[in-house]
Amino acid sequence: MKYRSIKDSETGLRKQIQVPKRIKPWWFASESGKVCVSIPYGAQLIELAKGELGAQIETASSALKAGFPKRGV
Repeated sequence: MKYRSIKDSETGLRKQIQVPKRIKPWWFASESGKVCVSIPYGAQLIELAKGELGAQIETASSALKAGFPKRGV
């Protein structure tokens, strides 16, 4: 659920209501009937080949960690 601000037509005041959040499906059915997944990362889709999921996750994780500033221990 998420909150949405609407204007009351009778009073003219704004109020917040809860509305269902639209969730985009990350799976789809192929023409052969198999269930396929697409993994979004930001605005792009991570391209996967059979058996490469671990390597793709490690690459994305390393790039994400490199973007954070290092702190002293």
